[in-house]
Amino acid sequence: MDTRTNDALRLQWSIEQFLYEETGLLEERRFAEWLALTTDDIVYAMPVRTTRTLRDFDKRFLPIERAGHFREDKQTLSIRVKKLADPKSWSENPPSVPRIFVTNVRVRETEIDDEFLVISSFMFTRTRMEQSYAPITGRREDILRRAETPYGFMLARRMIYIDHAALPGSGINTLI
Repeated sequence: MDTRTNDALRLQWSIEQFLYEETGLLEERRFAEWLALTTDDIVYAMPVRTTRTLRDFDKRFLPIERAGHFREDKQTLSIRVKKLADPKSWSENPPSVPRIFVTNVRVRETEIDDEFLVISSFMFTRTRMEQSYAPITGRREDILRRAETPYGFMLARRMIYIDHAALPGSGINTLI
């Protein structure tokens, strides 16, 4: 195996391990640790999906500036993390039990050194107080930057493109 292939395989593995560890932090409600893996210029957003014909298939997601389920930055994510940790916050007390599956991970270099576009498929399921919610599936497009963290990267952007035109269940009170 040549050096270039070996480096690509090592990068793929390292990024997948980051995603699995990051998912574990979310599932274990270690939100402050997760937040520490985000950059100061983080964009964390979920555009609204619309139903389109094949002719307009490329317009199936509204621009996030126009409409989104959410568009967060470091400050609003910090507020959300604080709220999720607050025992007085009734929306997640008792807490949901989330499960996040990440697969089909594809890594692309960007024009910036040590920054990568990571495209993956996901499935998010949760139960709360013996109630199960319909799974949410979709694609995530992340920007990861190499960093001196326990997992080697930081999350600079996460765009979450769900497969649903409407969020199944009662919305999302946690992080995906």
